[in-house]
Amino acid sequence: MSTQLTTLLDAVTATGPGASLDLSVDPRYQGGAHSFVVSGTFVGTVVVEGSVDGSTWHALGSFTDGGGLLERDGVYALLRGNVTALTSGSITVKVRYGRLQDLKTDLDTLLGRLTQARAGYLDNLVRLDTAVSSVSAKANIDNLIKQIRAQTSI
Repeated sequence: MSTQLTTLLDAVTATGPGASLDLSVDPRYQGGAHSFVVSGTFVGTVVVEGSVDGSTWHALGSFTDGGGLLERDGVYALLRGNVTALTSGSITVKVRYGRLQDLKTDLDTLLGRLTQARAGYLDNLVRLDTAVSSVSAKANIDNLIKQIRAQTSI
């Protein structure tokens, strides 16, 4: 599935919210799953936040070390990373979010798989028809032989 990967915080070494990612300007953004990944070696806390109006922010999850992964569903106009505490190190936060093109990609993939399955199904029907025809032909020949024997024994 194709998705959009965006860096919210890039090796940040200070507390405070980062710049917000405005998803409302992307006409293909339809909401859904948002996957956040936090990396870096740090002593502190970073919160990933979402907002529908730009003034009220909702904590979607928090991390106290790198290597964290979080997935949340929702329809947010804005996303951001917010370093609420930092004693040392640097923090990077990235988000992967779905776009409308994902639906097209998924449908194209599904159509390809259905086309392959249909081709396989048709091949199997042809093989079955050949096998059934062979069985029917053998049965007809056996019946013909029985009739010939019955007529010649008279």
